[in-house]
Amino acid sequence: PLHEATDLLLRTKVNAGTDSNAGAEPLVMKHDPQADREALDQIASLLQLRISPLVAVEPEPTFAGLASHQPQTLLLDITGIGQWFGSEQAVLSEAREELKRCGLQARMAIANSSAAAWALARFAREPISLVPDNTPVQLCAIDRAIGVLPTPALRLDERTLHQLDRLGLRTVADVMQLPRDGLAARLGSELLRRIDELMGNVDQVLTMHQATVE
Repeated sequence: PLHEATDLLLRTKVNAGTDSNAGAEPLVMKHDPQADREALDQIASLLQLRISPLVAVEPEPTFAGLASHQPQTLLLDITGIGQWFGSEQAVLSEAREELKRCGLQARMAIANSSAAAWALARFAREPISLVPDNTPVQLCAIDRAIGVLPTPALRLDERTLHQLDRLGLRTVADVMQLPRDGLAARLGSELLRRIDELMGNVDQVLTMHQATVE
């Protein structure tokens, strides 16, 4: 309920040592999923102009593994674009500045697959992650960056995540160190597909955002 959200914000201010009577009262509004989606589409159109023409809104409803999940992520194909900005790090910096000018902050990641970038952006310790290309010399670095992520980074349904938790498997590395045949037999082939998508071993087809013509 909205009044509970307001009370929570006020208690947070008090716990942080901030005078709850000072300044403006917390602004609490009812969640509007349609407005959220429209705003995400607007940001997608902006990034198509400023960063890359290939922008996909996170597919729904099961890309993230949860049927009730609402899209919150934009996936950009920046293949070959880094050289135009100077480096892939510069691409991240430019995207961050574009969002900052809109009054927004975001967690970002560049990786060799859309699934890995999604996972790192959501679950990596740092808000901005840059994983090196998938070359033999850099495979260990990629494995470490992805391996420490929690199992929800695999984009699994709640039932499978609960099974992994009961087995004491808390991270991606915990899961990947087990034999694939055993994982498939016990938890299903979907888990193997999610692992392969995360590691960039299989391609994922994404529908690119189409800006609305006004």
